[in-house]
Amino acid sequence: MAPLVLITGATGLIGFRVLLDALNKVYNVHFTACSQKKRRKSFDGAFDVILQGVTYVLHVGNPVSVPDFNPVTQLSEPTLKGTANLHASALKVLEVKRIVITLSTGASMPWPPDPPTKFAASSRVHLQDPHPTKVLQ
Repeated sequence: MAPLVLITGATGLIGFRVLLDALNKVYNVHFTACSQKKRRKSFDGAFDVILQGVTYVLHVGNPVSVPDFNPVTQLSEPTLKGTANLHASALKVLEVKRIVITLSTGASMPWPPDPPTKFAASSRVHLQDPHPTKVLQ
């Protein structure tokens, strides 16, 4: 029997392509998708049930920008919290052998910027570096 793969963000452009590739390689697949409203919650234990029986996780899901976009509260914080919640749930499930994180917060930035902007080193938004508490091997 083929391993069960969980793909987050399978309704996005990259996530959907990853989903198709996994299905073409005859993996059994579960995927996650959620609305903007639910995504902002990123509640603890959100992945506990869906990870049961999963061998591999492809974490492609990523928040997208919305009107009145704030990169810290609408992109960085949900991304870090969602990834941390996924890891916390995976630690509870013995079957999970590997998690691959492919999401990129940069892919969610509106493009082109409105109004057109000249980017420089000073344009960066400095975000706190996450410090993992445990590494899965």
